[in-house]
Amino acid sequence: MSKIELNRLSDMIDIPEELKEYFDDSSLLLVSAKDLKDYDFKDRDNKQLFSMIHDFFYNKEKDVTEILRPYMGENIRRITLLTVGVIVGAEQLIEYALEGEKEEIDMCEAVRRWEKKIAERERAEVEKELAKERAIAEKERMDSVKGMFLGMKKLGIEKEEILKVISNAYNMTEEELLSLI
Repeated sequence: MSKIELNRLSDMIDIPEELKEYFDDSSLLLVSAKDLKDYDFKDRDNKQLFSMIHDFFYNKEKDVTEILRPYMGENIRRITLLTVGVIVGAEQLIEYALEGEKEEIDMCEAVRRWEKKIAERERAEVEKELAKERAIAEKERMDSVKGMFLGMKKLGIEKEEILKVISNAYNMTEEELLSLI
């Protein structure tokens, strides 16, 4: 077990000599997140708080659900989850901690809910992208129909014949074609 080292800000950064007289950090102490995981807190809430802060700082590239997976068998107090969310800037944790009225949060349920929200968000994004692609394809189809109509008209083909040919080729009614032209 390592001991948490408390440092002053002035011990961690170089302060130019000309600014030192204006810089007072005698009461400012910082706790390094790297040591938090190893410290043996006896209080469950403190242990969860510092362990989660450590995990979030050292797994920034991971999704919230991945970071919280080791806590799935635990109940975490709402205030602990809120505090972690505020410290690490995890909006999902803050929102979840503020929902509901239970004092403790079942992390199995929380992770499942986040995974469901992530899946729904991804599905909505895919559907949005597909709708864009369909709209583009439909516009290209309509442009093609218009181009074909104008080209056949320039060749001197009768309007009725053009409508028959294009409606068969593009599986459109003659009324739909007339609305485009």
